[in-house]
Amino acid sequence: MDSCPHCGAPLRPVHDAFCNECRQALDEPPRPTSASTPGLPAYDRRPVVGLLCGAGLGLLSGYVTMAAAIQSRGYVGASGFVFGQMLAGAVLGFVVGLVIRNIR
Repeated sequence: MDSCPHCGAPLRPVHDAFCNECRQALDEPPRPTSASTPGLPAYDRRPVVGLLCGAGLGLLSGYVTMAAAIQSRGYVGASGFVFGQMLAGAVLGFVVGLVIRNIR
């Protein structure tokens, strides 16, 4: 054995019972990590990144949209415009959810 089965550090020519780097016993098999444990899925960061990107784009477009709506329609017209946008977004989200559910 040339390297530690736990941390992969090179071992000295004189074999000890423990690794000099991680201090774990060399005769024990390495413990499985949480990513390689059967039955537990690995953590996927893509949904979180997508959520943050969507939130950032939503804030940016909302700021631009509200600035334009307030200048052209006033505050009352802007609130109606925002309500319509929220209603359209809810309907669109419902339709996309139905499509995704049917694909899986």
